[in-house]
Amino acid sequence: MNKTFIDYFGKLWRNSAVVVPSASSENEMYPSSKRVEKQSIAKVILLLIILQFFAGSPVLAQQQNITIKGVVADNNDSETLIGVSILDAQRKSLGVTGLDGSFTLNIPKETSVSFSMVT
Repeated sequence: MNKTFIDYFGKLWRNSAVVVPSASSENEMYPSSKRVEKQSIAKVILLLIILQFFAGSPVLAQQQNITIKGVVADNNDSETLIGVSILDAQRKSLGVTGLDGSFTLNIPKETSVSFSMVT
């Protein structure tokens, strides 16, 4: 007795030795469309949560920055000092003073700042 069988991809098979899967084994082989849809929605939601976490991080870091403006001057005669190095606590350079001794820094709120000049 010849049997015909259409597989999952729509291909028609005609053979006497073809074993047609029963309804219970077909459900095990191919997940239902509702289950696939729920898994897809869950993956999309998880991806959106992860993206929101990483996208929000730089915004939070920028909100904790402060701007410091000033002029560096000599203590004895109040003359402004040009090219004074501005350093953080780890001795990393944050900038130098300009021709009029002024500076502007945009740094994290808890940063310690020091000034250094070679004479």
